[in-house]
Amino acid sequence: MDGDKRFEFGSKQSTLVYVGGLAAAFALSAIVAFFPEGDVATWLSYLCTQLGFLIAVCVLFSLRREAFELNVPFRRKISFAALAIAVPVTIGIFMQNTLLAVCFNKLLETAGIYSATDLPDPSEPLNAVLGLLCVCVAPALGEEFMFRGVLLGSYRRKGGVKAILLSALVFALGHFNPAQLVHQFILGVVLAYLVEATDNIWYAVAVHFLNNVLALFLGLIPGYNALAALDARSAAILCAMCVAGAAVLYPSLYGLVKIAGRKELNRKERWIFYIFRKKAVVKDNNIWYHNNTADATGVPPASGVSVGNGLKDNGVVRDPWCAALIVMLVAVTVLSTILEAVGAV
Repeated sequence: MDGDKRFEFGSKQSTLVYVGGLAAAFALSAIVAFFPEGDVATWLSYLCTQLGFLIAVCVLFSLRREAFELNVPFRRKISFAALAIAVPVTIGIFMQNTLLAVCFNKLLETAGIYSATDLPDPSEPLNAVLGLLCVCVAPALGEEFMFRGVLLGSYRRKGGVKAILLSALVFALGHFNPAQLVHQFILGVVLAYLVEATDNIWYAVAVHFLNNVLALFLGLIPGYNALAALDARSAAILCAMCVAGAAVLYPSLYGLVKIAGRKELNRKERWIFYIFRKKAVVKDNNIWYHNNTADATGVPPASGVSVGNGLKDNGVVRDPWCAALIVMLVAVTVLSTILEAVGAV
């Protein structure tokens, strides 16, 4: 096949991989259900989803290795200086989003929706180790390779901004927990942006891991959980945290991308220009961009990019698979919330 294959993944393929990952996770959860109730079983239930994603990703890799490697940037050299900046990026986004998440949860509570994520006490040594493995390491790998790898790679033909927003939306809805929607969506935007701007998935893996470490252990800090009350004192603290977090996040994010950004692109084609490229159009059964950035290597559109799947509407690539996936995730999230509200789950 002639032309660049970087955008060979389509929404149809990525949706099938995602659903396959959920099916594998469900099968693993059914096995864990036979375990005696306790903290270990709880941690394993969290692990099942990530193992399901990794199984689906590995199957895809084994079947379409060349296309996978072209779409998922995991064989890239890592800058340890940029990796270190992942720490302030994570702290900044967590501080910024806490106020937004607490306010959103209060809004849900006014509608009679109470939803939270309950974890075993991480202050116990065994729980701390299992927590690091099951909710920090495993999601950083499973979710990144699924959402910022397979799914984001399939959405790139829609344009950089749409690809980032769509993958973040699927990521947020894919947690099936209204309490996590705001933080997970903003986090998903930052992680997808990091992958697109650096062409390296490992920085997103690092930020995701650190984010989950904070989520796991911050509750052990005296007074932290009391911030959810949103009284006058906690509101003032959360507002200060939000401002300070934004002040830390965006300069750190800029610094990380500046150090680890796409070295192979010229100055005009660097991260801002690349992210805000226009959507692709179909011409002679190939995908072409309106500007001169065809892929991460800066190959001009004269080479063309093969079309994986999609509907052609006035030359613009459109397909229903992403919309169908989002509708499915919304339906499952709403259903699980209703069942939890009536005490059925």
